[in-house]
Amino acid sequence: MKSKSKKKFNKYLTGIASAALVASVVAPVVTAADFTDVAENNSHKDAIEALSKAGVISGYPDGSFKPNKTLTRSDVVKLMGKWLVSMDYKVPTDYKTKPRFTDLTAKSNDELLQAAAIVKDNNVFKGYEDGSLHAGGSITRENMAIVLVRAYDSVNKTDLSAYVQKQKFTKDVIDLNKAKAEARTAIDVLDFFDITNPAAPNFRPKDTTTRAQFASFLYKTSQVKMPDGETPEAPEVAEITSVEAISEKQIELKGKNLQVLKAEQLTIEGNELASFKANGDGTKAVLDLKNELTSGNEWTLTLTTKAETEGQRDTITSYKFTYEFKVEEIS
Repeated sequence: MKSKSKKKFNKYLTGIASAALVASVVAPVVTAADFTDVAENNSHKDAIEALSKAGVISGYPDGSFKPNKTLTRSDVVKLMGKWLVSMDYKVPTDYKTKPRFTDLTAKSNDELLQAAAIVKDNNVFKGYEDGSLHAGGSITRENMAIVLVRAYDSVNKTDLSAYVQKQKFTKDVIDLNKAKAEARTAIDVLDFFDITNPAAPNFRPKDTTTRAQFASFLYKTSQVKMPDGETPEAPEVAEITSVEAISEKQIELKGKNLQVLKAEQLTIEGNELASFKANGDGTKAVLDLKNELTSGNEWTLTLTTKAETEGQRDTITSYKFTYEFKVEEIS
């Protein structure tokens, strides 16, 4: 980590927690302690071995690791899913009945469905704006940086980007301007904590990522330790788990931290919000509408979450619901 006096030092946690994990990752085979194609002088060897021993990454049946193989977006989702499970996160029980990306179905690879649910629910991997994953696409280095910082923040309940933005340090990365705005703060985090290689100042944000490179980046990121007393707390984030029309002019939300929502964050297509009120523990909220809902129609509630960091995009999440007018019989 770079200090304000421009000297560098690294602080790492003692190790990565091991766990019995859901399934193999990236390569669907058994884990190997020693890989035939990872030489002793390979700069990624320590990271590969540490993640392998922790059960987070594995090799191929022939004993190889294939360190130079390019990772796909599906690979990274699976890898980060296993890492979160190793940190005692649980796979959501509805992972199959409620696929988290629009281009996944209940018939998709089960391991991918499990990993997709845990990374999406914990804000580690969001996918594209249309809700898709594009599983077969390559992961760029700039998107890798975003995913790693989100994962660290999720596990440690912190905000690394906010912390690093307040620091004054000499940057090693010289091609930050080639990265998309959303990724620049994440790349700064990797630079500040010397997760990037100071001897290789070109980060190459648009390039793809290999298995070995990702192993090193994940291992180093997972071991970052904030200076005592300087850990920024992550802001509470509202999570909506269900939307239900309980009358022609009322909608009930269920979830967590709903008390932090503001009325201006919520919009309903074809209607207007009259008022919004959440209960004390933030598990339920009621929206009063100005106009009546039409029975039998599908409606869309949109939640806009403003980006916490400059250069990042706002997060827009849509929820579909219907209203059915019910007539109760009186005997």
